[in-house]
Amino acid sequence: MTANTTLLTSDILAAIATAKAHDEDWQAELLEIATIPAVTAAWRAANKGRLLTITRIDGIPHKGFTRDANLARCQAQAWAEVSGYTLDYGYGADGLCWNSVRPGHYAHSAGATWDGVRRETYHDLIEQARHAVRPVKSHLRQTTFAEYRQRLAEYGLDLVDDAGVEVQV
Repeated sequence: MTANTTLLTSDILAAIATAKAHDEDWQAELLEIATIPAVTAAWRAANKGRLLTITRIDGIPHKGFTRDANLARCQAQAWAEVSGYTLDYGYGADGLCWNSVRPGHYAHSAGATWDGVRRETYHDLIEQARHAVRPVKSHLRQTTFAEYRQRLAEYGLDLVDDAGVEVQV
């Protein structure tokens, strides 16, 4: 058995900050977390080694346009101007890319890309990493940092709290 790969809470928080700087959708946080090298490796392993890749596309925000402006951008094939994310399924050049630049799709919204991750991959570890630093509170019980750490260890990740998250939870 190999040693677990270290995942720092500061890396998760940095990914969330990057998401907030680029996109207003909460799904962007999950996508940025998926790009942390340790998370990417564990996510790929959980999906039988598929070379899954999330790509952030910088550009103008995908929200706030009128329908006519969106249609004009689509007709002009100016999709690459619009910010967001894509998911590459890891099947090579002939493979599929969720929410990619193609006719009829002028945006790369984080919500649509996360739908691809959610529908087409085993992704629980990405959500667990987010919840470890931003716990979901329930009227029934609060999951502890130790429980998130244990869940991530099942994916080969050693969650290390270098940002004082556990104290704040």
